[in-house]
Amino acid sequence: MTEYELGLEAQRLIHGVKNVFVLCSSTNIDRIAILYHASLKDNPGRMIAVDGYQKDLLNIIEERHSQFSDFYKFDKAWPWYPKYEEKLERDGIFAFIRVNDHDSSYKTWSDKVLGRYFNPENSILIYSMWDGYLRDGVSMNEAYIKLLEEYKPNIKLHTSGHASAKALVSLYNTVKPKRGLIPMHSQRPEGFLELMPEASIIMLGDGEILEID
Repeated sequence: MTEYELGLEAQRLIHGVKNVFVLCSSTNIDRIAILYHASLKDNPGRMIAVDGYQKDLLNIIEERHSQFSDFYKFDKAWPWYPKYEEKLERDGIFAFIRVNDHDSSYKTWSDKVLGRYFNPENSILIYSMWDGYLRDGVSMNEAYIKLLEEYKPNIKLHTSGHASAKALVSLYNTVKPKRGLIPMHSQRPEGFLELMPEASIIMLGDGEILEID
């Protein structure tokens, strides 16, 4: 399934649903964009809600890329505030939520929005992430599992954006970064050293900061 096909399927699934909640990575911009546009096509009046961090990310993407494609325009996505209550009760909400026990600020935001607007009779939760987080193993995320157990109906709608090893090498050779490559979202970052022994690989741990001139 391509991202485009995922968007079409999402549009089919959310048609006629008043309140939609999406759990996906906040850095998966193409996924957010395809679902954002699916919501607009299905119900232009339904508010698209994000938290402050997500809004900052979308603003950066829109500023740098929207002149090349309307796909990266997110002017209809706004943080939820109580002042929108009347509109939300009438038109519904399409909210990108997050679950992370390490940052209570957006967990509280997501809990508040879910608690206020999720009704099994007119709502749905879309899990749009790797299903490995839901299986036993080192990657299992109990917070995700708990969320899906608590909020039903829910559906899984995902397509992998993972690149092959060959594609990663090709990308590195094409870009030829001056500073080097920083592995992110990887269970085995040292694998890049084996894959590209001649490359400059910058290994950063959680919380480490790299200053860029």
